[in-house]
Formats: sequence, C-alpha cells, structure tokens
Amino acid sequence: MPQTPTPDLVALLATEGAGTDVQDARQEAKARASRSPELRLALAEHYRQIGDRAQAGRWGIVFPGWTRPREVAHMRLWLLGQATRGNFVRQSLRLAHGEAVPSVVADLTSPTYVERGPSDGSPAQGLGCVGMLIAVIGLIAGFLTLLWNTAHTLWNAFLSTPSPLTGELALAALITVIVSGGVLAVGLRLFDRPVELPDPEFATRRALELLDSRPQEGRVMLRALVRADGDPEARRALVEDARRRNRPAQAGRWGCPLPGVTTEAERDAYAASILSRGGNDPSSVLAERSHLRFDDPVPGDVADVARRLGAAPWDPPSAPNLSGIAWWAAAAPLPLGAAATAFAPASAHAIAVSSVITVLAIWWGLCVRGAFSRKRGPRERWAFAMGALALVWAVGGVLLAAAW
Repeated sequence: MPQTPTPDLVALLATEGAGTDVQDARQEAKARASRSPELRLALAEHYRQIGDRAQAGRWGIVFPGWTRPREVAHMRLWLLGQATRGNFVRQSLRLAHGEAVPSVVADLTSPTYVERGPSDGSPAQGLGCVGMLIAVIGLIAGFLTLLWNTAHTLWNAFLSTPSPLTGELALAALITVIVSGGVLAVGLRLFDRPVELPDPEFATRRALELLDSRPQEGRVMLRALVRADGDPEARRALVEDARRRNRPAQAGRWGCPLPGVTTEAERDAYAASILSRGGNDPSSVLAERSHLRFDDPVPGDVADVARRLGAAPWDPPSAPNLSGIAWWAAAAPLPLGAAATAFAPASAHAIAVSSVITVLAIWWGLCVRGAFSRKRGPRERWAFAMGALALVWAVGGVLLAAAW
C-alpha cells in the first residue's frame, strides 16, 4: 500500500475533524513516527488540539521544552499502564534504535537502555527475516509438491510399478517440508521471545520504589505488571497498599489469586463490590478485575470468592482438543509410503496398499473413539459410527482393488 505524502498527513492531523480520514492518518503517522520527526510533532500537536494530554506527551516528549508539565504527568501515568518486564518505555514511545530515552521517563527503564535500545533492526535480524521468508516459501512449495507427488506415486503404484523418479520427487518434497518446517518453528520461537532486560526484577523494584515516593504512579505500574504476567510480588504490594488505605475490597481483588494472602473479611468485601456492580456474570467480573485467565486453573482463594458470589468458578482447562491434528497426523503414512517407493520401486504396489490401509485403519480407530465418547452429542456419535462403518467398506474396497 503506497504511503501518504508527509505534508498531506500533517495537514490531515491539523484539522479539527474526527472522520475516518483523520483516524487513518493518525494510524499511519504512528507507524512512521519513529523515522519522521515531522510526523511525530504533528501527532503531538494533534493530540494537544483534541485535549489528550497523555498522547500529546507521548509524541512530544522527545522535543526539548515542547511538553507541558500536566502533559508529562499524564504521559507518565499512561506509560506506566503499559509496564512489563521488557523494554516497555522505548517500545511505547516508539523511539528509534539510537535515540535516547527522554530524561523525564528515564527512571522507568533499565539504565542499560536509556541511551540506546536493544538490537532491534540489526543486520542479523534482517537476515533472520529473510531466512524466515525463504522457509515459508519452501514449506508451501514443498507441501504442494508433496501432495501432488504422493497422490501421483500411490495412484500409479496401484495400477503398475511407478517410475522411480516420482518416488524420488516425493522423497525430496518430504525432506523439504521437514527442513523448512523445522527452520520456521525455530525462527518463530526466537522471534516470539521478548527482549528481556539485563535485570529482570528492575520493573518490580522500580514500581515498589514509586509506591513509596509517588503512590499513584506506583499503583498504576504494579497493576500493569500484574496484568502483564501476574507478578505475585506486585500483587502482595497492592494488597499491603490497600490495607494501609483501609480498602479491604481492593486487598481481596489483588490478593485472592494467591493462597492465604487475603482474609475472609477482605474476600467478603471484594465479593460484595462485584455484586454491587450487577449486570455481567459474577465469575467473568471476578476474572476481569483480578486479571485472571479462564484458560488457567483456578488459583489461590479465587474459588472462595466465587462461592461468596454464589457462582461456580471456571473449570480447570482440560486437555486441548487435538482431534483435527490427529486426523491430519494419521495421513502421515501416505507421503512416507510414496517416498519409500524411491528405495524399493519393485515393492511399490505393496507399499502403496499398506500405506492406504494403515491410514484408513487409524481413521477407523478415531471414528470408533468418537462414537463411544460421552463428551459428544448423540448426533455426533452417530456420525462417527457411520464413518467407522464406511471406513470398513473402504478398506475392503482397497483390498479388492489391490488383488484385482
């Protein structure tokens, strides 16, 4: 998609409208702000014009003397609301790699990354992106080639002895898929790993210091750390802070996921505050306000709070549903059999027959398992039973065709 010329974006951001064109200009300017001081300043002036002090400070803080004290204060609170154990200051302010963190927020990031950020955008990362792209192309091309050669090789093996070339192509495609898939899996794991600070406890320690010196900022940062990864130390600090301020409901809110941290009175007060809101399902409100996840087991004393709400907490997660993956994995003997014909072309017919029957037999077992599963409805179990019967006929058909 072509980029909008910078003067046009600046002109759109200077208007007082709030239409779709202004919103689109805002998003595009944010994406390009780290490389364009002109767009960053236009964003800062735009947010000042519409009265958003936090965002005005966010984009204008890199220009010395531009931001106003109230904008800096609002920006710090907004920034602390994004806190994680990673390099959240540089990421949230969209600073360029070699750009120093502004002094008014330098205390919120590890000293190592005040003057310079981590190695984002390095040549090694660029080469990694190229390697990932090559792996994706190789995986797609290899998979399509494998499908075609598997079907072609096995079909010919039923009718006559296929050319060794088709088996060799199937083997080459299978190797390409395995290698490309492995490279892609390793690459995704490396790229998905967040950049960690040299001192992983810096964020929690700084939040505790702020709680003493600037309590509002400390609370915001501690809550963000709980939201980011459920930091138990941050939860305990919030509980103690709530007790100092005589707010038992808040103590119950932050402490109930930790066993034995809250008192019964605090859990009572927290449950009462949830019920006073009305409307939504109490268990959902409990999970949302305490920053819990429904796909995690019920932690600490959350079940006791749910009991006081008169609602059952969510069930601990069961084993993931791998039925779809199982059906695809069951087809693995087909490409393996096609590749095997490259080593034993004289036995291609027997290899093809055994590969197909193996797959059908595994599918039959999955259907039988589904038919007897009590977790499925009657119609679904009946469909699995019919599928199992059809697969029995399919195996018989393959054997007759092979004998013919």
